[in-house]
Amino acid sequence: MKFIRLKIILINNICVIIGGICFYYLLPFLLSYPPNFGPITEELGFPPYWVQFTIIVLFILLITDIFLFFYLRKIGKTVIDNENINFFIWKKYLNAPYKIYLGEIFFGILPVFILLLIFFSKAGFSYSIVFKISILIFSYLCFTGILSLLFSKGLFMRSLLTAYKDGYENKIKHKFLLSRKLFVQILPMIIVAIFITGLIGYGGLLKDRGDLLFRLYKNRLQNSFEEAKISNVHSIEKIMNGFEFENSQDSYYIIDSKGHIYNNYNLSKMFLYYVSNDKDYKGHAYSEVVEEQGSSISIKSNNKIWTIGIRYVVVSPSIILYIFISFLLLSLILMLVLFFVSKSLSNDIAAVAESLEIIADRNNNDLGNLVSVTSNDEIGRLVVAYNSVQKRFKSHIEEIERQEEISREKDKMIAMQSRHASMGEMLANIAHQWRQPLNAVGVLVQNVEMRYDQDVLTKKEFKEKVTQVMEQVLYMSQTIDDFRNFFRPDKEKSEFSIKKAIDVVMKIIGGTLKNNGIEINIKGEDIRITGFPNEYNQVLLNLLSNAKDAMIERKIKSPSINITLFQEKKKAVVTVSDNAGGIKPNLLHKIFDPYFSTKEFGTGIGLYMSKMIIEKNMGGILSVKNIEKGAEFRIEVGKKAST
Repeated sequence: MKFIRLKIILINNICVIIGGICFYYLLPFLLSYPPNFGPITEELGFPPYWVQFTIIVLFILLITDIFLFFYLRKIGKTVIDNENINFFIWKKYLNAPYKIYLGEIFFGILPVFILLLIFFSKAGFSYSIVFKISILIFSYLCFTGILSLLFSKGLFMRSLLTAYKDGYENKIKHKFLLSRKLFVQILPMIIVAIFITGLIGYGGLLKDRGDLLFRLYKNRLQNSFEEAKISNVHSIEKIMNGFEFENSQDSYYIIDSKGHIYNNYNLSKMFLYYVSNDKDYKGHAYSEVVEEQGSSISIKSNNKIWTIGIRYVVVSPSIILYIFISFLLLSLILMLVLFFVSKSLSNDIAAVAESLEIIADRNNNDLGNLVSVTSNDEIGRLVVAYNSVQKRFKSHIEEIERQEEISREKDKMIAMQSRHASMGEMLANIAHQWRQPLNAVGVLVQNVEMRYDQDVLTKKEFKEKVTQVMEQVLYMSQTIDDFRNFFRPDKEKSEFSIKKAIDVVMKIIGGTLKNNGIEINIKGEDIRITGFPNEYNQVLLNLLSNAKDAMIERKIKSPSINITLFQEKKKAVVTVSDNAGGIKPNLLHKIFDPYFSTKEFGTGIGLYMSKMIIEKNMGGILSVKNIEKGAEFRIEVGKKAST
């Protein structure tokens, strides 16, 4: 922040100096300064023009720098004192350039106006000069303020881009609207343009009317004294008392060769300087008040040189008042026009913004809302571009919905295929589980038949054989119940033991694993979790079945599967690892994709459905990695699975 503060103050100083150089050469022209005004004021004891102007510029620099220092320091202190630094930087910097711009203008013009008022009133200048110079200083400050605004916006923009984070827009109040920004930027420059245009026109009026009155009065003076006999001042006054004046405020003056002034004692030093140097200025005199000028002639009589002149008002106060009122009315009209123009522009943009907000509203389902094109300018282009984006957005949403429907159908199909595959696996396991008890029943029946044919079957032995057959039938019936419960879908979550879930799975697949010579190692503490037990069992069954198939296919010697239970932080973790050689590294990232399988005749849906069950239904994580001798699948589920 300190770096930005120093940079903005430096930019302001450069802009003030650049503006000062421009206005240094414009000021004499705009204020209609008389010929050689600078050297004459210096010769008369006034500070040189460049000194006066430099003092004003330095004073403006001091005032604006003080304002910038305290304003930016306040922003910096606010930022430091708050925990969320990025948010407060972003919030404070949004309107900072505009506040600096307005602050430079108003904090600069007020002290300068007071200074001018005090200085010029003591120096004998009229208040109209103070007013005109204040107008120029205001114009000067507007010019430098606009330059500062343009440069400082670039600095603040970089900070805004750095500090912005998603979600800040919900915390900001839109008080400084676009219409107000346009208004405060354009209005001062329009007023400045009116000021300068008015001063140029006013200066031209002063020059043309001043020159006209100068020639008119000089001709009348020459005609009045062309054949007149002058003996003393009274004879001159007698002629001048009958002189024809153009304005009631005009008056004559008489100066003798000794510099004594008759009839008019309000002539300023500057006016008398021009009169005394009539050869250089041809009798055209100027006052500090540029609205007052003089026209004089020199007459030699009785070895005396008499200077006779007319001090006249070039522009009357009524004309000045008329110009001032016209300026106020014109400014008011332009202010109203600018207000409605800026309002119209901001309304067009606001319509687009409101429509975008409708799109951003999650509760809004109407995506066919388009903005009417009401102009053929850049805003019209913006509306057309918005409508095009809206149409493409609607089309995109419809395509997403269509793809989601396809995805849902695809998931249904995968689920159905998974169910069919599970049913096939289930039938195979049922067949395997029933093979031994069926063989036992067959042996018992054959033994009964043989004993009966030999007529050695006793009643007691018959009952024992029937009992043994019924035990095998009951075992087979229990097996059917276990399978039926295993594949029954869970409708609601319930708390269950992972150890018990493994036992249920081992009842289903344990015999198959044992017949294929696969060793099962189960270790770890029992953990209870909340979720869907049957779905969890299906995942375990699928992982064990895949490990079995891999070891059989690769003909692994001494095949084994390790199941480990443990608790990690607030998660229940089960790992299922084998020694089947692992998964090819380039296939690890595809292992859970639908329809992808490393088996020759695999469906590729078992692991996909397992991942869906653990991650989507139970809010956990199912992952895989290669270990030293094989692959390890890791199931992580919170003790209270998310809904």
